Amino acid sequence: TGTAIYNGFKSAVGGAIGFLKESVTAAAEAEKVTAELGRALTTVGATRASYLKGLEDYAGSLSRVSTSSDEAIKSSMSLLVTIGGLSGDTLKRATQAALDLSAATGKDLTSSAMGLAKAANGSSGALKKLGIVMDESLPPGERFAAVLDSLQSRMGGAAETQGNTLLGSLERLHNALEKFKESWGQIANSAGMSKWLTEAAEGWRRAAEGV
Repeated sequence: TGTAIYNGFKSAVGGAIGFLKESVTAAAEAEKVTAELGRALTTVGATRASYLKGLEDYAGSLSRVSTSSDEAIKSSMSLLVTIGGLSGDTLKRATQAALDLSAATGKDLTSSAMGLAKAANGSSGALKKLGIVMDESLPPGERFAAVLDSLQSRMGGAAETQGNTLLGSLERLHNALEKFKESWGQIANSAGMSKWLTEAAEGWRRAAEGV
């Protein structure tokens, strides 16, 4: 009947609009997190766009084998840069260590990254709360590297192992779907879809008024 066709059309349009809204929101959040990381990198003199892109790619590679989204990973990178002053290979090692520490201890990624960031700055209190003791007998410049070595030895691979469990696989699937939405949101933004949607909404409004 006409009512059934109308309800089916309404449901399909509503679903498409809902998906598009979620996609645009995901894309906006990803853009915000990346911008925050870019700003953090300027504080350590890392201003090249290619370096930021490399970290984005690295976060993506870690997300594919762990339960953390690439946005969560990039946010943890921002903490490690802003508070810990890290960059280069040390930043990448610390990011991996934060993921493994989070998976092994059950603490959230932000807390794990914060503990490592403070340790990089010479403060061991946050790491002690996570069960990691910094060797105070070492020269200050060697202590954080020793922490990373210790974490690699004790907990290396914990994030990937967690990602390969049943629950971890479901979380990775969820992250992949969110990434799919993000990609569509980026396409919508670049295609100027907001103008098209505004015009479409106005057309539907005029049509409704003419009924």
